[in-house]
Amino acid sequence: MFIQTEQTPNPSTLKFLPGRVVMGEGMRDFRDADEAGASPLAAEIFSVDGVARVYFGPDFLTVGKTADAALRLTFDLTDGSIARIASVIERERRCCPFLDFVLEIPAAADSVTLTVSGPDGTSELFRTLAAELDRGPATSAG
Repeated sequence: MFIQTEQTPNPSTLKFLPGRVVMGEGMRDFRDADEAGASPLAAEIFSVDGVARVYFGPDFLTVGKTADAALRLTFDLTDGSIARIASVIERERRCCPFLDFVLEIPAAADSVTLTVSGPDGTSELFRTLAAELDRGPATSAG
């Protein structure tokens, strides 16, 4: 079977055109291996090391790979912690639009997880960002 591939605007995602129906009607986005359990094909794709996301369209599918450089941080869920993390994310998005941020807040959890990913060479930036999030917001003396 010949499967055509295409680049997408996201360099971490590749589009596959198998020349046959994938979903037919509708679309399905699998954001992790747990969600992929509903589809044998998606589950098989997630078994490949480095797969981060799978998307099925009517006659195509896309596969997103994990970022080459990623930082995964877990924070205790306390008063103000989400607001503080959101503030840092907002500032960093203005500064560094090449970074991707995913904030996971599970229901009834006592912690949140922030995953920051970016292109090669961002490891030092991640260490700086982690230290800033750990310290909390700077206060001005006055």
